[in-house]
Amino acid sequence: MAPTYSLRAITGLVPGDHLCCLYETEEEHRAVLTPYLRQGLERGEKVLYIVDARTAEAVLAYLREDGLEVEAYLARGQLCILTRDDAYMRQGVFDPDGMIALLRSETARALAEGYTALRTSGEMTWALRGLPGSGRLIEYEAKLNTFFPGSQCLGLCQYDRRRFDPAVLLEVLATHPTAVVGTAVHDNFYYLPPQDLLGTDRPAATLRHWLGNLAARKRTEEALRESEERFRRLYERAPLGYQSLDAEGCFIDVNQAWLDLLGYSRDQVIGRWFGDFLAPQELDAFKQRFPGFKAAGEVHVDVEMVQHAGSTILVHIDGRVGHDEDGQFKQTHCILHDITERKRAEEALRLAQHRYHRLFEEAPAMYVITRNEAGAPIISDCNELFLRIVGYSRDEVLGRPLADFYTSGSRVQLLEGGGYQRALRDEFVAEERELQARDGRMVPVLLRTAREFDSDGQVSGTRAMYLDITERKQAEEALRRSEENFRRSLDDSPLGVRIVT
Repeated sequence: MAPTYSLRAITGLVPGDHLCCLYETEEEHRAVLTPYLRQGLERGEKVLYIVDARTAEAVLAYLREDGLEVEAYLARGQLCILTRDDAYMRQGVFDPDGMIALLRSETARALAEGYTALRTSGEMTWALRGLPGSGRLIEYEAKLNTFFPGSQCLGLCQYDRRRFDPAVLLEVLATHPTAVVGTAVHDNFYYLPPQDLLGTDRPAATLRHWLGNLAARKRTEEALRESEERFRRLYERAPLGYQSLDAEGCFIDVNQAWLDLLGYSRDQVIGRWFGDFLAPQELDAFKQRFPGFKAAGEVHVDVEMVQHAGSTILVHIDGRVGHDEDGQFKQTHCILHDITERKRAEEALRLAQHRYHRLFEEAPAMYVITRNEAGAPIISDCNELFLRIVGYSRDEVLGRPLADFYTSGSRVQLLEGGGYQRALRDEFVAEERELQARDGRMVPVLLRTAREFDSDGQVSGTRAMYLDITERKQAEEALRRSEENFRRSLDDSPLGVRIVT
């Protein structure tokens, strides 16, 4: 079967993995071993480390300097540090089968102690000392590939490239399915299964695997090229503008929709600073925002950009940060939405609402908006004149039943007489009512009511205008009394004048 290859990370390992670490500097060694050991401890695995070139204290310093309190792990035996004599040379001679038996028994012990797996790592410089059996190193590495797969154990074998002969390291590569070179983790193109590496015709097996790998790589490259072509077509035909920026905020790429939106050619954009395309008032904010964007990993912001013709447009940017395989900043990926028309519509709506609010508050009539709750009107808004007439504050009015501010007779008309239900059914209602003010006054009003609709076009309540007709009522009452007085004066007249109607 042709091998498959994937992108991996030192923190993405699982039980069954067998990998070698080929490093050239102490910094590389620390960068690989620290997360490898730490993750095992934090995952609840037992960690076994075999020292040789370094002391146990040097390895523990890696973890302490990374902020891990190692003493607790040492005290309960989750972290164990052995020497080469405790492990590889415990029988006085290196025996591959005996070492694998030790790993098998230590894995069983770790699981019996309640750990999820055994995570091991060994410094392999002991094999350079001419110790008995050290010539069987490659046999051991090959045989490990019959133990690790399917087990609850994973192992990282450490090789210092400064000390091992390249010929030996070629053999080491052939025995590890996964290789860490420097700090990068690779599925190993040159790995040979143990039956082939230890077989009688290794050159033929190597040739067979290499030819198979070449064919698999060709298929992978073709699939990648086809995938990239599909992505490029989608990228160029996308209806939204797309851009990517480097660490300095300069353009790496844009798609055709971006160019159409801003009116530039690709040559006028690539390599230039993003700030060159922003309206002047946006520059300071961008300079402050971009470092935070890289640190936070995403951004969602509205900005004003300058088109090639000199006009400006408003765009909403949704951005993400892309990282390389080491987790370092690589580039930004941003989608641009033209929101110019939306913003204009929002501003027009805001102005309209402002004008409406002024008319609402400054009107010479009282306005009340209600929402329908179980067949009863609840006040959701009112203007200042209504508050002055009834003598309550806004907080005392909003959310209360409208009937609370009616006299008893008007309340009956509203609820029991069907006045409110009629207002919900009809487009327009006009009738007289009486409001009950806080100080006990009864305020006669002429009520004009229409239905209120929600965003889905459904009737949600009413909007009512109240005209204070106190003066009209007083004038009508004065006129009525004047007429009565006039009638009485005529009836009492000695001339006997009578009014005939």
